[in-house]
Amino acid sequence: MDYASSQASPGVESPKALSAVVAAFQQNSRRKNTVGSDGLANDREIERQQEKERRQKALKRDRKATGLVTGGIDAVLGDVQKDWEELVDEEFNAVPLSLALLDSSSAGRDMESFHYTKRMLEKTLKGSVDEHYQAFANAVGHHANLLAGLTKAQGELTEARSQLVEARDALGNKHADLVQLWSRGQTLDEMMRLLDEIERLKNVPDLLESLISEKRLLQAAILLVKSMKTISKQDMLDIGAVADLRAYLITQESSLRDILIEELHSHLYLKSFWCERRWAPYTPNQTSRKSRYNTNVPIPEFDKVVHADGSKSSSRMELFLNHLTLRPTNESPAELYSSIVETSTTKASSLAPSSSTTSYLTMDPTISVAEVDSTNPESDSFTYIETLLEALSVLGKLVGALDAVIQRMPHEIFALIESTIEEVSDRSEFIRSTRGPEAGLGKSLAASSTSSYIFVERASTEELVASLRLMALEASAKESDRETLRDLFWSLFSKLDAVVQGFRVTYEVSNRIGKRRDFKDTSGAKPSSLFPLTDIWATMSSEVTVLLRDYLRDDDQLAISGRNPIASINEVLRSGIRIQDKSKSTYRFADTDSKVSAKLLKKQDEELSKVLKETVPGLITSTVTDGSNQATSGSAALLDDRAGAQHHRSLIHPDALHVTVLFQPTFAWLDRVNSRFPSTLAVSTADAQALLDDFVLDVYLPQLEEKVQSLFQDTVSAHDAFLEDPGWSTLSATPLIKAITSLVALVNSICAMMRVTPFHHENYSRLILGVIMQFYSKCSDRFQALTTRTATVPGVMAEASNFLTPAAWAQRQDLVKCLVSLNTAKPSDHEARKAFCQEETHLELSTLGINPLEASDTLGSIRSLSSLANLFQSLVWFTERLASLRTVSDDPESPTEESSAALASPSIQSPLMPKFSSPAILSDELKLPLSRSMFLRLESLLQIYSQLADIVLFTIRADIRCRAIYALQRGLRENLFTPDQEALDPDVFITELNNDLAACDEATAETLGYRERCFVFAGLPALVEHLLMSEAKQISAANALGISKMMRNITALRQGLKAIDVIDSSEADFKTAKDYYGLFGLGATGLLGLVKTQPQFTFEEYKVMLSLQSGVAPSKADDLPAGDGGDFALNLLELQTICVD
Repeated sequence: MDYASSQASPGVESPKALSAVVAAFQQNSRRKNTVGSDGLANDREIERQQEKERRQKALKRDRKATGLVTGGIDAVLGDVQKDWEELVDEEFNAVPLSLALLDSSSAGRDMESFHYTKRMLEKTLKGSVDEHYQAFANAVGHHANLLAGLTKAQGELTEARSQLVEARDALGNKHADLVQLWSRGQTLDEMMRLLDEIERLKNVPDLLESLISEKRLLQAAILLVKSMKTISKQDMLDIGAVADLRAYLITQESSLRDILIEELHSHLYLKSFWCERRWAPYTPNQTSRKSRYNTNVPIPEFDKVVHADGSKSSSRMELFLNHLTLRPTNESPAELYSSIVETSTTKASSLAPSSSTTSYLTMDPTISVAEVDSTNPESDSFTYIETLLEALSVLGKLVGALDAVIQRMPHEIFALIESTIEEVSDRSEFIRSTRGPEAGLGKSLAASSTSSYIFVERASTEELVASLRLMALEASAKESDRETLRDLFWSLFSKLDAVVQGFRVTYEVSNRIGKRRDFKDTSGAKPSSLFPLTDIWATMSSEVTVLLRDYLRDDDQLAISGRNPIASINEVLRSGIRIQDKSKSTYRFADTDSKVSAKLLKKQDEELSKVLKETVPGLITSTVTDGSNQATSGSAALLDDRAGAQHHRSLIHPDALHVTVLFQPTFAWLDRVNSRFPSTLAVSTADAQALLDDFVLDVYLPQLEEKVQSLFQDTVSAHDAFLEDPGWSTLSATPLIKAITSLVALVNSICAMMRVTPFHHENYSRLILGVIMQFYSKCSDRFQALTTRTATVPGVMAEASNFLTPAAWAQRQDLVKCLVSLNTAKPSDHEARKAFCQEETHLELSTLGINPLEASDTLGSIRSLSSLANLFQSLVWFTERLASLRTVSDDPESPTEESSAALASPSIQSPLMPKFSSPAILSDELKLPLSRSMFLRLESLLQIYSQLADIVLFTIRADIRCRAIYALQRGLRENLFTPDQEALDPDVFITELNNDLAACDEATAETLGYRERCFVFAGLPALVEHLLMSEAKQISAANALGISKMMRNITALRQGLKAIDVIDSSEADFKTAKDYYGLFGLGATGLLGLVKTQPQFTFEEYKVMLSLQSGVAPSKADDLPAGDGGDFALNLLELQTICVD
């Protein structure tokens, strides 16, 4: 304390500074007391130097890393902040730092570093001043100017403040003249507003007409409603100058409503030119094959929607409804256009839709405003319909307009159908005039000018058989008429589909409008369901029903007329009191042309409509749509209630068989209608389907059955029914009879009808089976007519005794068993076939016994044999065709796959028929779907036909054998074999037999297949050889020349049989017969000797030869008296002894 007092200078005035100095000295003194020895101080000095060096190195690295230049102002400031941070502190005290610098111990600060930093700072500051002295000098002047400006602004603010105070005091005083001026200003503003409103209203008529002409009807409706609200205000009612304008706007409201309704009808019923893309016209030969009814239907251009990403939409309506559901329900067009309408005072262009309304007017929000403006509003029909409904909603006339649509619907649908009929009629007339009267035969090609069937052009014979159709069923009318019918209904149903889509859009948009909170209508109707689709579908289906009946029901063929119910004369003249049937009219005008009458009355109708419009506006509506196909008149509207009961002009004569043409378009349309209506709505096409169902049951099937029966009777009862069909070569390798080909064509036609009629297949199947059963009876009658001795009753089985011998043999059970075994034996198994032939020969000859065959026992002419062969081949071909058609349907009564396989392979099979199988059903193949019971019944019928075919083939074989038996028996019995001279030619009966066999071979070669011919002639040489030996007993006498003639006969027979290509030449060498007749030359002794050494024949055969050698007739050898035989008796006794031994 004393030390501090002695060191203080007299000039120090601050006791605080002195206290700080004293405190620093005391702290330094304490620091010295804490220092130890000198060695410790030196160590600390060394550490401090090292630490200083490290800091300098680190500082250099940091400056290098940060890019600071050594010696720069930034570098120096960095050193100060790092090493002398207390200098930059706002509360810096210099005394502690000074003492630390004076302290030379390790606890002090480095004086040299401080001086170095000071010099560097002075140097850098001087450099900065030298570098920027000019800027510093300029800054001084600017600073002075700034201070002057601020001083001036402060004075101006003070003056303004004083003026404001004076103004406040002045305004606080009241002035009566200002109140009067303000009141006059308000009045003038109101007058200017009224004048502006009147000026704007004066432009409304021109603007309104411009919008209507441009078909911007929603904008017109909004403009009209806004103008009506404006002109109906109380201040406007007091202005008489706008009275005429008010009356005009009221009239325009009614006119605009009528225009909107007519435009709506134009797009609902496709009257507008822009609606042509919504339906697809008929294309020739348009059918449906890939799906149930129709997938090959052309898509209208309007439905071909392709987005920017390349994706396609199945329906334009679906795309529209999807965009409709994405928009808010309460979005009102009036709100969207309110701001636009308010500013549209002079120019119509001000009503152009803005970008905010583009999504409302267009179906696709991606369409730009320029595209909307450049296209006609009617180009997008669905959007245009929405615009019309929105406009009607703005006018408050939506409910009334929808009621008008419903009321006019019968007439509009009727008119649409009539216009379509006219279009199709014009097209058909043009085609007939350009191609001739026989145009339009399509792809059908008749087999010949006399054929009763036609073909669809195919490649192979099998496909030709599948394409065989009965001309009477397939072409009851010309193909051109059928094409006209297809054109009418495909085109009409395409239009009706477009109409249904329009109704669906109207339904969705009207319901959407009705759900808005601010929805109001002048009628006061509740916004529940504004557009009942159920009633609309009922009306449309009724009209379609009438049209279908017009082309399906033939009044001339029905007991009660359905189209034009007129009371008959008998009903009118019937005696007694009769209550008149009001459903029938007494007469009708048959020669009245409604179109001609409409043209004649057109002028008067227009005058009447004009008068009514002038006197009672809104009562009569007129069509204003340009390019519409039909004109709607006021008088025509009176027929709306009767339109549903009217019938359309028929392009072709009605026929029940037209149902095969109408089913495809009708069901394709019904399927599309189901997809058009919402799933939540109880609208079903069951009524239309029930109509077709009832028609098929009540009219079509009975008429079809009657027609099929008539055609069947005409086919099988014709004089050439069982003759060879001239066109058989296109169907089979062997000839077929006409009745068979016509019946197959009939069955194919019925199966083709089944493909286009999706129900009542069992009725078709039953009809086919009935025809097949009846035809079996006809085939059986034909067989009996060819194989019986006397005429038989058709349908009654002849007695066994009345059949000719070949037919009787073919039906004997023992012979049938043998023949079946022979036919099933393998061709290489010669021994088995030979044994069966021998058994057959034995059975046939044993059946004859001692009674020889007569000429009347055989079929007689070769023509009968050919007829039987044709019948057999036709039966085989017919059963093969039926087997390829049959298939098991998918109904609940159908068998499973295992049972179907079992049914397809019956246990009882004809050896001459192929193994039947049930092939898989292909979509393009013609098939006969059958239930389980029907399948089994057809299986039984096929077996019966197979048995009949077997009997026919067995009869052919038996007849050829009977011809050989009869010829040899008669020849050996009637010819003499004791000539006086050697004969050079064979006997006449041998020549006749050869000719007869050659004729049989030629007939069978033309009518039977190779396998059947081999079966027919199998074993014939063995039979002839056996007869040559066994019938030798019929020879009364013989000599050497007679035996030589017999050898010549055998040679001729051998040559004749070898000429038949299906007979093996090794079987017809007749070596055994030659050896037998060679025994005659050995004499009795030689014969007996040969029997002893080389027995070859039977005792009876040796006995016959021994009789001929002895000059005894073989037939009388057993009748010789005892002792009169001479040598013959002895030789016969010896022969018996040898044979017994």
